[in-house]
Amino acid sequence: MNLKKPVLGILSVGVAAVLVAPHFIGQQAEQDINALVAAVNNNPVHQLDLKSYQRGWFSSKAVFEHSMQMADFDQSGGTKMTEVRSGEVVLDLQHGPVLTDYDAGLGLLSWQLQAADERLRANLTWNDGEPLYQMIGSMNLVGSGQYHDRIAGLVYRDAASDMTIELNDYRGNGEFGAEQFAYQGTNKRFRVDIAGESVQIDDLTFATEAKGTLAEALTSQLLESEVVLNIAKASTPAFSMRDVQLDAKSELSDNGETLDISFVTNINNITSATGNWNNLALAMEMRRVDVAFMRAYQETVNDAYSADVEEMQEQLQALMKEHLEPVVAADPEFIISELSGQAPDGQFDGELSVKLAENAAAEMVNASGDYWLKQLLAEGYMQMDKALLRNAFIMQLETALAAQMPNQDMQSEQIQSMLNQQAEQVIGVYLQQGFIEEQEQQYRSAIELQNGVLLLNGNSIPLI
Repeated sequence: MNLKKPVLGILSVGVAAVLVAPHFIGQQAEQDINALVAAVNNNPVHQLDLKSYQRGWFSSKAVFEHSMQMADFDQSGGTKMTEVRSGEVVLDLQHGPVLTDYDAGLGLLSWQLQAADERLRANLTWNDGEPLYQMIGSMNLVGSGQYHDRIAGLVYRDAASDMTIELNDYRGNGEFGAEQFAYQGTNKRFRVDIAGESVQIDDLTFATEAKGTLAEALTSQLLESEVVLNIAKASTPAFSMRDVQLDAKSELSDNGETLDISFVTNINNITSATGNWNNLALAMEMRRVDVAFMRAYQETVNDAYSADVEEMQEQLQALMKEHLEPVVAADPEFIISELSGQAPDGQFDGELSVKLAENAAAEMVNASGDYWLKQLLAEGYMQMDKALLRNAFIMQLETALAAQMPNQDMQSEQIQSMLNQQAEQVIGVYLQQGFIEEQEQQYRSAIELQNGVLLLNGNSIPLI
């Protein structure tokens, strides 16, 4: 049997596919890029201007300019918009299936995205001969992809505001598929100096993963996601934080109608003029948030992004009135599952849960503030070392006295002695009334809120 003809036929088909496929891949890439530009431009903050697109058989080239509209509210309640532009950004694409440039291998596309507009050097300084920003990536034959990016070490100077920003070589990498994406980034140092003050962040790492597409994320769509931010050190001349971790997560219910959102913050150490604070933790959750309301809220914020404060408040009030019934029907709950730490004067910890009564939906649209207060149900506790509570009362009393006697030295021996006596008296009254309980080296209060009445250790304080 002569195998030459079948083999040659297969080879011919393969060669034809390799030669023809880049044309159709290039067509699809152009359509996808135009769709991405349109999607991003629906966001009021980000805008992409596609200045040119040249599509060839084996490669394409696009030139963009990215701009951000930054809203700043002035003292009168008006909105001032500031535009920040990227300069020209060049995207070079190679069409598959055989990829030899940028990220070589077999796949649909490989690309290089670079921002190196020399006009930006009017305020920015970075190394000659390298791009300000660069991304290199590829998409495999089934549409999944990976990429890595880099921001060059740079210095930004604004003489008008006496501000300098320094960024030390940022690097990141990510991957994406049809229904999910992930990204991680690291930066050794970020510093801002303005009018003699400075803030510096050292060894920052950032990671996110989400169910959805990059286009949906760029257009502020509602996605299940998790974002984790770690900072080794953040400091000013008078203040520093070490080993900071922020974790934000959102998760949809099985039926997709409600969303759970959690925020967890851990700080190993804060050092300031007041002393050292250690092992600080705050964990918060919002459970069963109505998804339809969240989407409508995002749309309202986008539509009102450039509006003044009064107009935005009116639109948000109208939104709440429209969605109040389903929001309440979803049975939302706010939880502080952990609030703890070691203050300079002692330890503290507490928990809190707040939700609505079962009958809260009645008469809700035009209800008064007193009505809503009666619908709130809260339960939790707070406890802290005795010295910490005493010093908290002293600080509160000192602040009140300083407002009444601005020319008095609050640190004088006489004033401090008086404040100590008053703090002890206040604590004594609270103990006598049962609002706090003494437990060895700590004071503790059990907290409840029912029908508009606050209960501390079962002793009522009417709020209405």
